[in-house]
Order: sequence, then C-alpha cells, then structure tokens
Amino acid sequence: MGSIFDSEACSAALFYPRSDDRPGPSSAKDVFLDVEAGVRLHARIHPNPHATAVLIHFHGNGEVVADYDGFASNFAAAGVTLVSVDYRGYGKSTGAPNYRTCLADAQRVVVEFDSRLAISAERRLPLVVMGRSLGAVCAAEVAGAHLPQVDGIVVDSGRATLEAMAERGVPGGGALLDEADYAAFCPLRKHARSSLPLLVLHGGADNMIPPSEAERTFAASGAVDRELVVIPGWGHNQVMWAPEYWQAIARFVRRVVKADLSGVGNLQPP
Repeated sequence: MGSIFDSEACSAALFYPRSDDRPGPSSAKDVFLDVEAGVRLHARIHPNPHATAVLIHFHGNGEVVADYDGFASNFAAAGVTLVSVDYRGYGKSTGAPNYRTCLADAQRVVVEFDSRLAISAERRLPLVVMGRSLGAVCAAEVAGAHLPQVDGIVVDSGRATLEAMAERGVPGGGALLDEADYAAFCPLRKHARSSLPLLVLHGGADNMIPPSEAERTFAASGAVDRELVVIPGWGHNQVMWAPEYWQAIARFVRRVVKADLSGVGNLQPP
C-alpha cells in the first residue's frame, strides 16, 4: 500500500495552488529552476546590497511569491536578501503539487540558489531557510537533510505533527500512517536530527494552527541555539505585521552570521 500523501485526493485537500503572473518590483529578479522534465519552479530574488545573509522563503498555502513583494523591505531591514519560492502549480511555477515532491523540491531549491547567490568561490553569505505555515514542512525537510549549504532554519506558524497533516488530507488519515510515512514526512523527526540554529515563530492568537504546534517543534529540535517566539494577540495570517516578528528574525540572522564568521556551527542560546 502506498502512502496516503501520494494520493490525488490528499494533494487536493492539502494544497491550494493559485496562479499569478504579476511582475515583481523593478529591483527584483524572477528566475526559474527546472526540477524535472516539464516542471519549472519560479522564484523571485529581492537583492539587498547590505545583506549579511540570504533567506530562502517557502510561503504559506494559497500564497504566491508576489504576496511577499511588500515585505521585501522588512526582510532587507532584517539583514537578508530574500528569495521567495513558489511550489509546483503556484504563481508562475508549472506542474501539480503533492507532499512528496514539495519536500524533494525544497532541497533542490536550496542547493541551486546557494550556488547562484554565492559571492565568490572563496566567500558566500550565510544561508537561512524559512518556511511559513505550509512551508514549514519544507523548512523541516531541509533541517533534517543536513545540507552543508544551510546555516539556520526559521519555522513560522507551521504544523509539527504528521497526524494533523494526514487528517487534513484524508478523513481518518492519522490512523493510516505507517513507519514509512513517519520516516519520509514527519517534521518532528527531521527537527530532532538537526543541530542547525532554529527560530520558531507563532501567533499567540492563531486559531488555524495552535501555538502548541510551535512548542512541539521547539521541544523536538536538536539545536543548541534555538528560540521560540510566540507573539500574543496575533493570528495566523496577521503575525507578520507584528514588530516582534521582524525583531526576532533580525536577531536570529545576526546570531547566524556571527556563528558563520567565527566558524562555530552553533551558539549558546541568547
């Protein structure tokens, strides 16, 4: 029996792709990555000449990269060059999304854009991977893959438990999970085997994904440098307007950059 996450019904329930062909700001650059025959992912790079790090951003469900054009200045102020990525079937990306290819694509994107955005063969900026809501599973995948290109992970408003994902995809799906599913898809297991610095962000008033999911991600992490920031009063789709959200990202980026410059893989918590 195959995984429930490979079924078309599960993919239709989990993903809400939305096409979008809006051009980006004149300062941004649209690029495409071929991930398999006939499938190209769209990403938008917002260059920041003062960046101390690169941040690859996997957005939430129903969102597209253009939705983050207005936040590019916030990311720049936090010290990063923003690379926002669309999943298969979202924005200008082709193909159809499912859980398995979403995770595999996340690794391909990280490897590709680390190479594209390296300053030189001698010096590269530290690389942070961030996943918001649905994108949190991509961040977990990258964390657990031990990719040498990655220096830090940010999880924003994401689910931690595989059972919750399965139930959303298929009624009663949690009871159908087997060990192969947990090995391939469980975010908590992936965070547990990662020592990368981790920032977990969540709105305290999130009624879509409860803050307890953020607490589980934080508790599972194998990182020495890990920080949990639950922002009271902010909901799932509003938390990025909270000043504390951007302050936490900027603080985390500074720690990752400091660790990279010192050659230390992990710092003690602040």
